Amino acid sequence: MNVRMMGTLSLMLLATLPVAALAQAGPAGAHPAILTVNGTASVAREPDVAHVNLSVETSAATAAAATGQNAALTARVRSALAGQGVPAGAVVTQYYNLRYVPRPEQTPPPSVLRRPATMLSPQGERYGYVVTHTLEITTTPAKAGAVIDAAVGAGATSVGNVVYDLANRHEALLEALRAAVADAQSQARAAASASGLRLGTVQRLFVGGEPRIAPLQTPMMRTLAAPVATQVEPGEVRVFATVSVTYELMP
Repeated sequence: MNVRMMGTLSLMLLATLPVAALAQAGPAGAHPAILTVNGTASVAREPDVAHVNLSVETSAATAAAATGQNAALTARVRSALAGQGVPAGAVVTQYYNLRYVPRPEQTPPPSVLRRPATMLSPQGERYGYVVTHTLEITTTPAKAGAVIDAAVGAGATSVGNVVYDLANRHEALLEALRAAVADAQSQARAAASASGLRLGTVQRLFVGGEPRIAPLQTPMMRTLAAPVATQVEPGEVRVFATVSVTYELMP
């Protein structure tokens, strides 16, 4: 685990008196000198969740045939995933689409087309009624490769990507926020010291939007077969947080 901190600094001296005069009591109602700093931190952690996106695509001369073939293949994929220990609730539909794709030279509407006997071109392009069913499988990073191989072996026609994440986001977010506040305080102390002043109480603390997590994505190329076991190596997931802190400056 590592923490990386970055920040920007803005100094606002709102006193109407010179800085040297701050040591003396100012007139009633005078604005105090304040300092506003922005602290940013990021926390890197090893992912413990992997989301695998893959699709089952079929084509046929009729919509009923295309959807039926797709349902059968998708059921085989789900069964293969269950064999890998993936719970049924961890396999969800992310996208489903039925469309008609004419051959490039065919322009009349589908109702008057003489549909080709084959629904695949020599280049693997699909024609006729095409069904795409995209699934998202939630598993562990260690099992992502085996999940891909099992799905492809059962009939999945493409793999979109693998997204790594954290099961316990809250703990990581809190750590990033603490580091961001510490970064802001360190900047404020340095700026106040350089100005011959010292920090007073915190006047305002603002969290700059919801802390965000940057899941790591591993793009996957379209695949129809997996003769060699798929190896997917995860990196680190980074969590970011930003705060803005306003301090009173004391002489």
